[in-house]
Amino acid sequence: MRRAMTLLILFTCAAMAFSAPPSRGAKAHPIMNAIGLIDYSTKPTFKPGDWVRYHVVGSNNEGDRDDYYVTVLIAGEEKFWGEDCFWIETRTQAAGTTAPMAIVTLMSYSIFDDSLAQTRLKLYMRKEITDVREDGTPWQELTKRPPLTMRNRKPPGEHSEWSVDTLGADTVQVPRGLYRCTKLKLEEGVARIADMGDSSSRTEVRNTRTVYMTPGVPITHFARERIEETVRHKSWLVGHSQEGSELKLVGLSAGDARLQDFGTGLESGLVPEQFRKSFREQAAAERAAVRPKPKRSS
Repeated sequence: MRRAMTLLILFTCAAMAFSAPPSRGAKAHPIMNAIGLIDYSTKPTFKPGDWVRYHVVGSNNEGDRDDYYVTVLIAGEEKFWGEDCFWIETRTQAAGTTAPMAIVTLMSYSIFDDSLAQTRLKLYMRKEITDVREDGTPWQELTKRPPLTMRNRKPPGEHSEWSVDTLGADTVQVPRGLYRCTKLKLEEGVARIADMGDSSSRTEVRNTRTVYMTPGVPITHFARERIEETVRHKSWLVGHSQEGSELKLVGLSAGDARLQDFGTGLESGLVPEQFRKSFREQAAAERAAVRPKPKRSS
């Protein structure tokens, strides 16, 4: 089974953070979207221009390896359809390359009021930018919910089980320095049963993550994350589930994300220029534009 490592910052249902390494023979690393890296459990203290960078390495049981850097940038603010929003730019750069790939997502600030933010990330996505037109203007696409989700009344994560345990205090040494952190262990398991012909199968995926949280790191509030993912599978003839074989391990992957650096003053290359500033700076620029010029005395 050609399964690459999956690196998620929170739960699998978020599916928007550290991603998988390329399969064998792939020529380019996939574009990452780091909206799942943001810590939505506390009110935001970041501002446009703030950024944080991680070094991610990982491997799986098939011999696939990955080594890349992810930069998360607060790229600007925009009032969209009367709603206060902020732009998140994710820059992914494979080790040994010089040209990062980027994607920008407009998120609603109301996500910080949702206690289940990480399981409902897509509900707060408003627009995305992944490319520019020939004239240099960004190509913006509205984020639309799939029609099926409009009719589904089941809560998110209904078919998954997860738990969070606090493992106490610990220290983490990363290139940026030494951090005293709160160590958390997060586990999530998802199972799926499928029928095909005269047989059925069951696949179980379990993610175990150890996260080192600290308020000393902006935007994401974590200095390091280790993750292990296992995939187990079994199949049986219809009506003979009790006689089927035990679940067999078919996939094993592990990864490590470490803080490299953070700072402020970085500017986006995709977000429209008028939105690369804070709401306060945008309002000041608008007032200055309409302010009448003083008349010259004769």
